[in-house]
Amino acid sequence: MRARRFWLIAGALLPLSCGGGGEGSPAPGQQDPQETGPEDTDAPDAGPPDADAPDADAPDAGPPDADAPDADPPQPDEVLAVYPVVWSRGDADVGKVASVVDGGETVVVLGSKGAVVLEHGEVASTDPTKVDWRACGVVPAADRTRGGWTVGIDGEGGVFRIRPRVPVESISARYGLEHDVVTAVATSGGKAVFGLEEGVAIADGELVTHYATRPFTSLTASDDGRIAMAGADAVQAFELAAEEITTFALPGAAHVAFDPEGRLVAATSTSVYRENDDGALALVYEAEEGGPAIHGLAASGSHVWLGIGSELGLLERNAVVRTEGIGLAFDARLIAASTGDVWAIAGGELLRFSADASQGEDAGTWEAQIRPIVEASCSLCHLPGGPAAIDLSTYAAWVSHRTAISQRVVVERDMPPPGIELSESDREIIAAWIDGVR
Repeated sequence: MRARRFWLIAGALLPLSCGGGGEGSPAPGQQDPQETGPEDTDAPDAGPPDADAPDADAPDAGPPDADAPDADPPQPDEVLAVYPVVWSRGDADVGKVASVVDGGETVVVLGSKGAVVLEHGEVASTDPTKVDWRACGVVPAADRTRGGWTVGIDGEGGVFRIRPRVPVESISARYGLEHDVVTAVATSGGKAVFGLEEGVAIADGELVTHYATRPFTSLTASDDGRIAMAGADAVQAFELAAEEITTFALPGAAHVAFDPEGRLVAATSTSVYRENDDGALALVYEAEEGGPAIHGLAASGSHVWLGIGSELGLLERNAVVRTEGIGLAFDARLIAASTGDVWAIAGGELLRFSADASQGEDAGTWEAQIRPIVEASCSLCHLPGGPAAIDLSTYAAWVSHRTAISQRVVVERDMPPPGIELSESDREIIAAWIDGVR
């Protein structure tokens, strides 16, 4: 990859002055966070811009949304049911965990044991070369091959490629990042996104473009080419194709995600906001006064998960439904899983949870068509406590693991293992059910 670097200047994506959100910034719950355009400030001293740099003028963000959100968003009475998911066979020793990336059948765990790669729940390889990891993710393959590369970010901000049974490989130079401190990684619109101490770098397969931004502590990206960052009492939403940014003043902004509809979601320690049809952030949840703080946010599959005190929550359309009594650590970080589940990391311990999907619209179809197949062909290994260490005896488990089931049963066809019968018609039934899962 040939790296070319430039800064957008003259008011585009440059750090804005911040201090409590600026004069007149609303407190959470009073009104929608204000949209602001970027200030016309000087760029950091990064040398002259590249001659091929795009137009640096950022568009006007438009007037702030004048409509105040509901002062007291409705709160549901029901309790969220979740269950812990067994994600490794034989309680694999992965050490004190710093981060995890979930590729479905392959899970990479980074921590004090190094880079541990699990395939189908079993440890495939461990590379103890580096143990000071801070983050990881998947980016488009830099060699233009199909699929993605799993990459880890170490404590010094270096970027490393991680593969099963292959030594960890430094790839910072491939992206022209050998002199940068990388803090986060994501994928958006087929491009690799690297969060830096002084902005973001976007790699499209040929060029690596650097942009200066406001300081941020949380970065997320959507499949359709949007990036969002939270920190410095603001949320920034960046449209990659148009190179346009919208900044929302939001005191205490700490977490960002994109929901299944592609709408921006932002959270402070007390409130959750979601992008409305007008492009403004509207309040959808506010913690009770003196109640537990929000400490995590992750969009996973069809779910938007929250960490609220010692409980997990799911963001519904206009409310949040929470668990009761699961004992989540108050500082747990949430990371999306490939199936709609959520990973939780606290104190170096890695847990995985799945929502109880027993009320899904297709649960009746599962009971009538899939359960008989499970009892006939899967129960030998996939019951609770079974030798496979993955329970597939319930509808909820099949929803959670549907991607892996499709790959192993329908595509690769190496499940069930030799000696256990599964007819072609049964495979077709499974494929049809998975295609119909909402």
